[in-house]
Amino acid sequence: MINAHTTRDTALLDTELLSEPELLSEPELLSAARSGDMTAFAELWRRYRRFAFATARSLTSSFDPDDVAAEAFTRILAALRNQSGPTTSFGGYLRQTLRAVVNNWGAKRQAAGETDLVDAELLATPARFADHDDVLSLRDAFALLPQQWRTVLWLSDVEGRSSAETAAALGITPEAARSLAYRARRRLRDLVSAPESKLAYATAA
Repeated sequence: MINAHTTRDTALLDTELLSEPELLSEPELLSAARSGDMTAFAELWRRYRRFAFATARSLTSSFDPDDVAAEAFTRILAALRNQSGPTTSFGGYLRQTLRAVVNNWGAKRQAAGETDLVDAELLATPARFADHDDVLSLRDAFALLPQQWRTVLWLSDVEGRSSAETAAALGITPEAARSLAYRARRRLRDLVSAPESKLAYATAA
């Protein structure tokens, strides 16, 4: 049975711990942050800021890691304020949020037709495109793909998202996402393998 003394002692203990947030476990910090304690959330940021920056930098070279990390922390704070978000493992949730930020921003750029994002990741990976002329050919070929095909390739091949994640981003089923990615890769290979004159004609068209 909880008496008045127990309640008072617990409240005093909570006050002492929040004045020294470094003593709190992650679940305790998350619970406090969910209740609106910004000191607790600041402690989570202090513990994970370097991890967030390093993870963001490993996920993409197309966006500033600081911007990605800041957006991820902002989204998590909003989730906590809405009584959702992580309850035990902040690090795992943060990693997923960082990936979601990169994927969302990448998809928005691709939807806007900014195909320059393929330069850093998509063009630098395959050895067969090491020659400068081949790189230009791949860039041109990628730009010729329909918008949805460019997006599915970006999400699945560049960002490494699963079929389920790609499907969710596109609003289609995982099976449809796999089929779309297969057709997009096949078309991209066909365009890259096409004679230069044919590619130039297609680009002009």
